[in-house]
Amino acid sequence: MADKTAKLIISAKGRVAFPTLFKPRSYRKGNRPRFSIILIYGSDDDLGAMKQACADAAVTRWGSNMPANIRNPFRSNAERSAYSGFEDSDGKFIQPWSYQEPTVLVQHAGKRVRLEEETRDGVYAGCYAVVSMKPFAYDEPSPGVGLQLWNVLKVADGDRLAGSTGEEFKGVEVEDAAVTEEDGAGQEFGGSASHLFD
Repeated sequence: MADKTAKLIISAKGRVAFPTLFKPRSYRKGNRPRFSIILIYGSDDDLGAMKQACADAAVTRWGSNMPANIRNPFRSNAERSAYSGFEDSDGKFIQPWSYQEPTVLVQHAGKRVRLEEETRDGVYAGCYAVVSMKPFAYDEPSPGVGLQLWNVLKVADGDRLAGSTGEEFKGVEVEDAAVTEEDGAGQEFGGSASHLFD
């Protein structure tokens, strides 16, 4: 998947969504299961270092023969507007992934502890994390730059994301009911390497 010469980088802190870190999942029938995590960013977040690393990966692979349209690893939050956490439509999200299980670390009693299994208070949708990852360029099925996931470090708790916002039901009239408590891929673009991921 990734170029062995690719540089390992640390992401900007992002809000976690759809973490698949302890049991790999296949998102399409017949595809090999993989581990992944989404980090959501607002329009004011500085993604410059990550974008530069991705541009460097593109230049390393294609040099001056840059393909006209390259799949962008920085995708618009508008793509996931139906889900909680993606409300800033001018923001971006990334989804690093790997076939290898990442190390997942959390802070506990002043020490960084490795999580061996998924827990409710571990890495969940809505908390904040950084990841180590390697940008890599690829040609098939179409040219693009991806992000190989290595490890995950939870850096802060946050309000849990509820999944879909149910926006499609806005304006639908309903009768009140008794309530019981219960536990409850990307745009294409062209241009020079310096502006690939703007």
